[in-house]
Amino acid sequence: MLTILADVIHEGVDGDSLAGLQLSVRARIDGRLGDLLVSVRRFNEHAPPHQSRAVRPLTKTELERARLAVIDRLPRGVRMPEIASLIGCSSSHFSRTFHATVGMTFKVYLLQSRIAAAMKLMSESDLSLCDVAGACGFSDQSSLSRAFTRRVGTTPFKWRSANRTRVPRAGH
Repeated sequence: MLTILADVIHEGVDGDSLAGLQLSVRARIDGRLGDLLVSVRRFNEHAPPHQSRAVRPLTKTELERARLAVIDRLPRGVRMPEIASLIGCSSSHFSRTFHATVGMTFKVYLLQSRIAAAMKLMSESDLSLCDVAGACGFSDQSSLSRAFTRRVGTTPFKWRSANRTRVPRAGH
């Protein structure tokens, strides 16, 4: 790996005057420190990078409408185009504005919402993990277990055992 350790020259230089110039640049290559002799053949100027336009964040009302729609649709499946249409924009525009507002992609947010809903159900109900998975929009218990373990660091079963809120049963 090459690391350039030289200071930047701040003098006015035009592209034509660089041709034929030889520079000695302090560099580190694979951990070894030395001088790199550079001979400039020419300077090809590039246009400045295109500045992307600013993305308007979602309003508090739009964000809350999207959040409630996600929670409402978890059991039957959440589709970004449906949520975008509730806000009144295209899927691509919603994706950009959602990310600009929340700081994460809609996909990551949706996964976090599913896992949070699963945690709530596991701690407050006696539903089987298979039923919890279905109620939270996972295709099956295996999908819940994989996603949950990656995100939380333990299996849903172990998490439930450690975080279960004891619900008094009728007649006890």
